[in-house]
Amino acid sequence: MKQVFVVSSHLQLMNLCAAIDEGLIVEADERILVASDNRVINEVGPSFAESDMVRPLLLNFDRMISLNEWIWPYHPNQWGPSNYDQPVISHLVEVAWGLEGHHLQLFVESLQGHPAIALAKILHRADIFVHSDGLMSYGPTRSVIAPMISQRIMGLLYMDLVPGVDPVLLSEKDVPLLKVSPAALRKQVEISAEALDDRTFAPDPDSVMIIGQYLSDVELFTMEEEIALYQRMLEEAIKLDPSKIFFKPHPAASASVNSILAHQAQLSGTEFELIEAKLPVEICASIIRPAHVISCFSTGMVTTWRLFDATASAFGTELALQKFAPYENSNRIPVTICDYLFGQDADAGTSSDDLAQLVKTVSYCMQAKVYPHLRKDAVAYLSDRGPAVSRYFKRRRLTKLRLPGQLPAPSLRQKAMRTGLRYARSIKGRVSTRKLSRGQ
Repeated sequence: MKQVFVVSSHLQLMNLCAAIDEGLIVEADERILVASDNRVINEVGPSFAESDMVRPLLLNFDRMISLNEWIWPYHPNQWGPSNYDQPVISHLVEVAWGLEGHHLQLFVESLQGHPAIALAKILHRADIFVHSDGLMSYGPTRSVIAPMISQRIMGLLYMDLVPGVDPVLLSEKDVPLLKVSPAALRKQVEISAEALDDRTFAPDPDSVMIIGQYLSDVELFTMEEEIALYQRMLEEAIKLDPSKIFFKPHPAASASVNSILAHQAQLSGTEFELIEAKLPVEICASIIRPAHVISCFSTGMVTTWRLFDATASAFGTELALQKFAPYENSNRIPVTICDYLFGQDADAGTSSDDLAQLVKTVSYCMQAKVYPHLRKDAVAYLSDRGPAVSRYFKRRRLTKLRLPGQLPAPSLRQKAMRTGLRYARSIKGRVSTRKLSRGQ
């Protein structure tokens, strides 16, 4: 048997190595790592798979293939051979990668996009295992997966980042869960950190680390809102009286906010250090071991909290819960988890069971057609906890799904007024159309 592991980030690679180390992945005749550089402009600078931190992790694999080089000039996120070309491409890949005649296992990230879908179709004989890249795995499957793929899914490998909460992803298919423990993941992070040649920062257990995200770049927030959010995080960090504040920007985010925060920290007299954006958060946290970590809904905040015992605070989650549209936005579950655990309105008396029920209920509201079996539990949860968790739900969504907390039914007078308004608009539209047809 041969195994093909497709990864697009350092965190995914560490997760897979931890799963191998824990024995969650069976032995194989050959393990092939397929590196997919999904950066928008992936020709600029080396891929994550070429960094010195990755070298010790590569010992878990027999060889590595660069998907970017193999499919050039296509980008991995856009590469998807047509059904007409698929048989030819399938044969070509199996011959070129030395897979002919072998039982195959394919490990891919989310099957909601490319290149995962493309490779699942091309390697059509392979058993499929999905591996997670963070908090999104706790949320629902975003769309129906074709039977030719879904029937081959053998398991979901996920990082146990949220104690007592199981992922909703692929649960509609009753896919077995393969849980990677925090200890196993921490071991791989530390192995990578030891291999980092150029360390510009040192351990500082009295420090605070702020983790940036790319909120305005993908139009989740405006640039003004994102800058204001980081300034708020910095103010809260200063109140903790740390020995130093580290800021770890997201590698895909613009650098405009960095100088603003550095200047604000300088005015307060607090030592401030900017960490190189391309370094994974987990590597930074492993070296620094900060006392406290601050972010909005970054997976890195949760890994730092879970793996390295830092306390955590989430800011901006209340705004994110309001702004994210449509309701099905895949960031909704990460925001919900971070707000519940670390937000300013977090209830210290809540439990992992309550959070698990909240995640399921939000997931049902996001994808009710995919998870109809969760409706009964959602009704019970909202009936019991509705007012306390109302910030996680839009009343129009609850109304559409006829769930507790929905908007009150309109009165006869309101219905009559709405009918009259619709009639008036239709008359106005017909009159305007007639004037245009007459050239007026």
